[in-house]
Amino acid sequence: MRVEIVEDPAFTETVVRIGCARLDQEVADLVARLRILDRTVVGVEDGTTYVVPASEVRFVESVDRRCFAYTADRVLESRLTLAEFEDRLGDVGFVRASRSCIVNLSHVAALRPDINGRLRAVLDTAEELQVSRSFVRPLKRALGME
Repeated sequence: MRVEIVEDPAFTETVVRIGCARLDQEVADLVARLRILDRTVVGVEDGTTYVVPASEVRFVESVDRRCFAYTADRVLESRLTLAEFEDRLGDVGFVRASRSCIVNLSHVAALRPDINGRLRAVLDTAEELQVSRSFVRPLKRALGME
């Protein structure tokens, strides 16, 4: 892969152009990583509303009909549902790990087998998330393991 950067004061915004012989998984992954830079997550912690880049969110969990976005140092409560998070972030590397959780694949450091065909996703913060049996195959596929 060759990377070219063109600096021109005439540009009013950053433009990323990708040239490829065909759109393969490597190119699709690259596009997803670029798109996540343009997404944000809004949530409340201790009465303060924060806007954080989606790339900082490790996972989103639904607990008692409330959604929480977890970063390395914050737990933000959001008004969005888990399905809405999945719709907004599914194309930038967030995948379903269970009925109550979606995970940002860029923060998955390891996968460990668990009982009954489940997996444990170990995040770069050393947190572990259980991946339900029905979501193991889609998660592995998203990581390029199948």
